[in-house]
Amino acid sequence: MAGYFTSTSEVIDFRWVGAAFALFLLMGLMVYASPRPGGSVAVIASPFAKNLTSAAIVVRAGGAFEDSALRGQIIVARSDNPRFISALYASGALFVFNPRLLAGCRPPKD
Repeated sequence: MAGYFTSTSEVIDFRWVGAAFALFLLMGLMVYASPRPGGSVAVIASPFAKNLTSAAIVVRAGGAFEDSALRGQIIVARSDNPRFISALYASGALFVFNPRLLAGCRPPKD
């Protein structure tokens, strides 16, 4: 039987083991990617918002620019407002996440 390990006492379906492993891996990634209030956040604009860029969303939410990635499509911003992340979503952000995930998207600094 492909995909099964058989012994004298039990049968293990490795698809369930793989699914559980993938779920825990996804949960860990979500915790790592979640933005921290009061810290820097990365902002991606919704492609459905008319004439809104990530930069315009940050300005509307009252944030300050720190950096950008992917030719300005992702903006790294900061604000002292504890509701900054909520304000970004209310201003039209599609996704707000921790900028640590952008390590591979930025060109090396000289």
